[in-house]
Amino acid sequence: AKGQEAGQKRKGVVGDGPRPKKVLKTAPGLPAAGGGGKGKAISSVLKQGGRDGRKSRTYEPKSKGQTSNVTEIRKSTPTRQNKLEKGEKQELIEKVRRLWEVLNEGSTPGDKKRETMNEMFDLLKGRFCNVIMKHDASRYVQTMLKYCTKEERRQIALEISPAFQQIAQGVYGSFLIKKLLKNANPALREEIFQRDLRGHFPAMFKHTNACSVADTMYDYANSKQRSMLVSEFYDREYVLFRTDEPISLVGLKESTRAKYMEHLKAYLTSFINKIHQGTGGVATAKLAGTSIFHHLLNDYMSVSNEQEREEMIVLTRDILVHILHTKFGSSFSCACIQYGTPQDRKAIAGSLREFVVKAAENDYGFRVVLAILAFTDDTVMIRKRIVSELMGDLNTVVHSKYASTCLHLILQGREGKQIPPPARAILEPVTRTDAKSGEQVPTRKKDDETRYRELRGKCVSGLVSYYAEDPTTQLVSESGARVFTSLVDALPPAERGPLYEAVTKAVPEKLERDEDGKVASSILTERFSSRALRRALATSREDSGEEGGAGLAAMVFARLKLDIVEWAQCPGASFVVVSLLETPAVAESVATMLAPHVGLLEDCPEPGSQILVKALREKHSSLLSSISKGGSKGAGRVDKKKRKRRSDK
Repeated sequence: AKGQEAGQKRKGVVGDGPRPKKVLKTAPGLPAAGGGGKGKAISSVLKQGGRDGRKSRTYEPKSKGQTSNVTEIRKSTPTRQNKLEKGEKQELIEKVRRLWEVLNEGSTPGDKKRETMNEMFDLLKGRFCNVIMKHDASRYVQTMLKYCTKEERRQIALEISPAFQQIAQGVYGSFLIKKLLKNANPALREEIFQRDLRGHFPAMFKHTNACSVADTMYDYANSKQRSMLVSEFYDREYVLFRTDEPISLVGLKESTRAKYMEHLKAYLTSFINKIHQGTGGVATAKLAGTSIFHHLLNDYMSVSNEQEREEMIVLTRDILVHILHTKFGSSFSCACIQYGTPQDRKAIAGSLREFVVKAAENDYGFRVVLAILAFTDDTVMIRKRIVSELMGDLNTVVHSKYASTCLHLILQGREGKQIPPPARAILEPVTRTDAKSGEQVPTRKKDDETRYRELRGKCVSGLVSYYAEDPTTQLVSESGARVFTSLVDALPPAERGPLYEAVTKAVPEKLERDEDGKVASSILTERFSSRALRRALATSREDSGEEGGAGLAAMVFARLKLDIVEWAQCPGASFVVVSLLETPAVAESVATMLAPHVGLLEDCPEPGSQILVKALREKHSSLLSSISKGGSKGAGRVDKKKRKRRSDK
């Protein structure tokens, strides 16, 4: 490295500037390499140097007695001064490092941090551009941007402004600018946007590091800034002639839109080809995962005709796995699935196979998985590539807010109650023009009932086994309880028996309390598991006509009847007893056991206990009156003793 630096200095490059191209020299009076006239040399140009700002010069031989420009540059190169400046730079960075260790320490008091911050700012003021391209100094300045004041942050932004684009292209400088945009207030971010970034976004997207800086600006920009940013990709005129009015392809005239669409298509095509030419690893994901790229794709897809849409789907179907995690990327991916051919959908499902669970967990990616399930007619392929991946990691899928929606779609269909409205809108059927007849035909042929029945078989059996293993654990989470409810609704009444038996075994027969007197956690007392059990009891009323042990209500009552009065006063469990009282198969038995203890239930502050008292008085008043006539005094004395012991406790 030192040898290369010395060679650069001999060629006339001062400081830390870029390495110049090799200059081939010829002596005066000799023909130049590659032909040409007498005394000519290759027209290689020295690039601009480092700190002193010396402009590049072309080699031109002088007349006799004069020296060439290259010789003058060599004689005037301050070699000793450069070495001294390099030593000063290292000494400066070392001083800043010592202060940074104090500033970055979490236990440092606030006053000490402010004092250290002032010292660092005084040391680096006027020298930020000389050090921020180094990996260690860049980290020090990033920490300064975190703890400095608004005015100091603005001064740093002003100092690096002349070299903003060069810094953005650097590996370490790009991280510093992203930190600056993250910590800047809206006023400073607007200033940086207008002064240093606007007009440069298409050029920045050609460089990997600068592309990440532009994407960070997009993430923190407001709606007006995003509109101006995206409009630069529509046509060159928005770079040359700036406008503050928001631009949208939808509201433009057809002729103007066609011109912009042609320019945007050429740009997107070149960018997608660059992604395909990448190594396929982090570089491809980094380029394809930018939010600006997703915004442009969605804009193009929203106004393109069928031919343009088909061409774009073919170009992007293999990289949708890197696009579906944002709002616009998810919308574009769903459009590709909706309007794509069966071959396109097969390619998309194949590229997504290893990432199905990760995509389903994402707050936007799950919509793409829903679209694949709803629009792909090849259900055999979907069972192998999508459903099998979901069923292979049920612990993650069942308890995920978004991934569980895929199970709801398979179990309940497109009209299921658990599918959110924005996702349901994506599942609506769409049409396209038939190439032969010219008529509008649906993009999917198989009806919903057949589709979900073919997908449901393996999914239902796997979920029944999953909940039968440990119902108490699986029903604790909200999403797990909702999937259980959808599973109960999807099963025919004759096939619910094994699931009911597994859940009933998790219901405790006796009420247990800990050392502090609190009721032990169980499937009856937890919020979501209790709700799921009540929902299952409501469903079982339809298939438990006989009063034997066929229905879920009879099974649960058999487990609770020993301590049903105590359960009727517990949080969560009291509502389960209400559901039992509303089930005709066991209503009389429950009322008979609770009626002698109405007074005890009246004193209980639980809402479920109050509902029980109200239901007993409205629907079982004759039973209460008969008990009050026949020996209720003894029961009343027992209730009084229990109430006294309860109040003393």
